Amino acid sequence: MSLSLYVGKTMGEDEWVAKYGGHKLADMETCEKALKSAMLRWKGMKPSILARYHLDHEDAKYLASCALCKWSTKRVSGTDARLCSFCPLSMVRGAPCDIALSHEEKPPYHLAEGGTIKPLRAWLRLAWQYYCDNKEKFSD
Repeated sequence: MSLSLYVGKTMGEDEWVAKYGGHKLADMETCEKALKSAMLRWKGMKPSILARYHLDHEDAKYLASCALCKWSTKRVSGTDARLCSFCPLSMVRGAPCDIALSHEEKPPYHLAEGGTIKPLRAWLRLAWQYYCDNKEKFSD
């Protein structure tokens, strides 16, 4: 489903996208910007925030894609690298966010898509710390 099919249905959606999901591929110049945007997007998926915009999780999950995926897409363009190989979230987890680790019943991305965002937000905080401690690995 494309973003254009969902944006603009209600004023709440437009406001949510403007505040939490309005990143564009062109804006993802650096890993830092992508991480900040991803953390903001997933913060915006909190039920209390969605309620303020008259949205529920099913509405909001189609309003914006992950900025880290967009940034990684830019990085692998023209290379043989896997999409997630540049993602700090994938680096800190040791696996992409949509693949469960041995101790996880479901991967954090799939949990978040289902409305349980805490695990993904926790991993994003760890990814932020990893990025801050290893900025040289992410030179853009």
